[in-house]
Amino acid sequence: MPLSPGDVFADNRVVSSAGVGEFGENYLVEAERSEPRVLTVVTSAVDVDMQSRVAEALGAWAQLEHPGIVAVRRHGVEDGVPWFVTDRIAGRRLDAEPLSVGEVGAVIEQAAAALDHAHRHGVVHGRLMPANIFVGSD
Repeated sequence: MPLSPGDVFADNRVVSSAGVGEFGENYLVEAERSEPRVLTVVTSAVDVDMQSRVAEALGAWAQLEHPGIVAVRRHGVEDGVPWFVTDRIAGRRLDAEPLSVGEVGAVIEQAAAALDHAHRHGVVHGRLMPANIFVGSD
């Protein structure tokens, strides 16, 4: 389901494409009275069973509040297609470039704390890998 700048999907106006991610198409979007966020349209959830599993996982993820976990601000299903909106992350994926020795320790510590928080709330990250860890600019 490709979207173009100016299109409106799930009450978000598309500003630009933000590439393809693990779940599907990503878009930089604006919603009324909010900061620019990233909308992900879950294009892999084509059947009802998969849509249900995605919706359940997003509901659990949306309950997590931790500085090391990207917040799900809103989520739902529009025209049979699951979607979710997250904060925009300034930084890079862990697999984008090598880290300094000092950065490695900080990233491991923060990632472990985020995973511990998720596990304490019954959420298990099923695809933990460097491409799914973001190193923020701060």
